[in-house]
Amino acid sequence: MSLKNALPAFEYLLEKGILKKFEYDECLASRDWKSGLALRTPGQALAWSISRRHVSTTLFGLRAEAKNKKEDDGLQQTFSEAEWILRSPGTPSPELTFDLRMIEVRAEEGVDVEALQVLRGLDLIDQALYDQAVQELPAVRTWFGAPSSAIATLGWIVFCLGAMSESDLKALESRVLSEPDFPSALERKKIMAGMLAAADVPKQQMAAAFEDASSSRRLVPLWCRMDPQGAIMVTGVAFVIVAVVCLLMVAMG
Repeated sequence: MSLKNALPAFEYLLEKGILKKFEYDECLASRDWKSGLALRTPGQALAWSISRRHVSTTLFGLRAEAKNKKEDDGLQQTFSEAEWILRSPGTPSPELTFDLRMIEVRAEEGVDVEALQVLRGLDLIDQALYDQAVQELPAVRTWFGAPSSAIATLGWIVFCLGAMSESDLKALESRVLSEPDFPSALERKKIMAGMLAAADVPKQQMAAAFEDASSSRRLVPLWCRMDPQGAIMVTGVAFVIVAVVCLLMVAMG
């Protein structure tokens, strides 16, 4: 994802008067785009703009101004998402708050019942696992939402839902890779390879990203640049690292 993909979200904010023209221009000129920043929805774009101080007005102030103009359902969804992203989980800066929340967002993008049906149809999951996953599916963001992804959904089942043990995953991988190259088998191999490739993201990169954040340098962290399936694989470890970093920051005063 790139600036080109994010333009509709920023254009929406400009059209609705949430961003002023000079703020819109400043957002589009940010150097973060050269690092592969990925934003999809107006709520994400607004939260990023505020966290990076491209907007001088607070989220509360922007919402108050919008109510005076007549706030529609789209704006309500935009403000609600931005507020949820920027709600502080005890982090020391708006930038880090945004970056950490986007880990959670990326881990759920592309995860939906349609992708589950694909996985079930390809026999990558059994009926019991399908039924369990359906009950645990994250809320679907249909407005400006990510496209359905079987790769992301399989990764979510394995690494977020925790519905497969390591031995189960290895057995599935062995079965899929040993199949003859029939069309359905090739599709299974593609999905499995995509998920496993995303799982190979080095943990050192995660540690380096949070080391940069803790030294207050500007960066676009790994997870904001990742495809959804990549973010899924590192979410659990990331939150542990974050907790340690935040405790160290508090201890150092």
